Amino acid sequence: MTKMNTPSARLSPSSKGTNQGRTSPRLKILIALLIAILMLTSIAQFIIIIKGYNDRKEMLALLANTSMEMDKIATVISSGKGGANEALLKMKAELDSYIAVNRQGEGKTSAVALLPREVNVRKSVAPIVWGNKGEHVLLVEKEKSELHLFRFEESGTTLLKTYPCVVGENKQDKQREGDMATPVGVYFLDSHIPDKDLAELYGAGAYVMNYPSLLDHKKGKQGSGIWLHGHPRDQKLGEDKTSTRGCVVVRNEDLLDLKDKIRLAHTPIVITEKMQTVGTQQNEQNRDAVLAFLQEWRLAWESKDVSKFVSLYSPAFINNQGMDLKAFKAQKEQVAKGKKYIKVMASDVFILTTGLGEGVFVVKFLQDYRSDNYASKSNKLLYIKKTESGFVVVGESSY
Repeated sequence: MTKMNTPSARLSPSSKGTNQGRTSPRLKILIALLIAILMLTSIAQFIIIIKGYNDRKEMLALLANTSMEMDKIATVISSGKGGANEALLKMKAELDSYIAVNRQGEGKTSAVALLPREVNVRKSVAPIVWGNKGEHVLLVEKEKSELHLFRFEESGTTLLKTYPCVVGENKQDKQREGDMATPVGVYFLDSHIPDKDLAELYGAGAYVMNYPSLLDHKKGKQGSGIWLHGHPRDQKLGEDKTSTRGCVVVRNEDLLDLKDKIRLAHTPIVITEKMQTVGTQQNEQNRDAVLAFLQEWRLAWESKDVSKFVSLYSPAFINNQGMDLKAFKAQKEQVAKGKKYIKVMASDVFILTTGLGEGVFVVKFLQDYRSDNYASKSNKLLYIKKTESGFVVVGESSY
C-alpha cells in the first residue's frame, strides 16, 4: 500500500477572527479517528503477512470494513472541510484499489503477494544464485558450526537438511599451511576417498575440495588438503571432536546420508562465516545478468574475433596455467587461426557468489567444445567480477 500522510486541517477564519490558526475540537476528533483507521490498515496488512494464506479473505474483509468507515467519516466532515475530506477520499480510493488488486489473486498467490507490488520480501541465500532443478549445494556456516543441504527447484532453492559440523580451531579465514583455519569461499567436491583407504581419523570417508581455488591463489592464500570427512567412530561430534586442523567434519551417518546428493567434480560446497540472504528479485537479476554474459562470452569465442573475446577479460586476468592476459590472448589468436569454425555449448551451469561485497561470481559449467579439427568436454570455471562497465573474467580454469 502506498504510504499515506495524514492531511493537515485547513480552516477558514471566522468572521470575527477569533478562531484564526486554531483547529476545532470536532475536527481534532475526526483527525484522531482518521489516524486510528490508518494504523488499523497498516496492522491489518502486517497480519496478512504473518498469518498467511488461510486468513487472506478475513484480512481483506477487515480492510474493506476500514474503507467503509473512512467513507462514513468523509461524509461527516464534507461540509466546510473540503481539504481534509478530499485527502481522506483519496486515501480511501488507494485502499479500495489495493483490496481489488489482491482479491483478483485469491486462490492463486501466496500471502507474500498481498504486499504492494513493488516490495519484494522473498529472500534467497546470498552465495547461491542459480543451478539446474534437482541439483544440490552444500553450505557451511562456520559461526554456527552447521552444514546446510540445499536443492534447486524451479522457484529457487529449498533447504532440505541441516547437519551439525565442526571446523578449524582457528576461526579466521585460512591464509597459510598449518594455520588451523577453514577457508572461506566457493569450492567443489572433486573426489571421494572411501574409509577403507583412510585412517580411522577420517571415519566414514572423505570428499576432497579444490582448495586452494584460483581466487585463493590470486589472494595469496596457501595450504592444501581441505576435506569434508567423518570422525573416529569412538568419538562424538561436538563433544570429543570439537575442532579440526582446517577440514569440515560431520557425523559419519550424515556423511553417508550425503553420498547420493554429491556429484564428484560438480557439487559445490560454499564455506561462509555466516549465511546471508538477499532479495529474490536481486538474485534473479544477478542470474539473468550472469547468464547473458556467459552467452556473450560463448558467442564471442565462436566468432573467432579474439579482440572482441579478450575484451571480456580483466587486465588482471590469470588462468590455472599461470597465463596472464597477454599470454592468454596470444594463445587464443594462435588457436583461432587454425580453425574453420568453433562451437561452444555450456550445460550443467552453476552460478554462485563469493560474498555480497566482493562482487565476484563463480560460474561452473560443462563445456562441450567442437571445431573442424578438435573436440572435447571439460568442466570450466569462470570467475567473473561485476564492474561499473559490466562483467569481466578475472580467472578461468578447466579440469
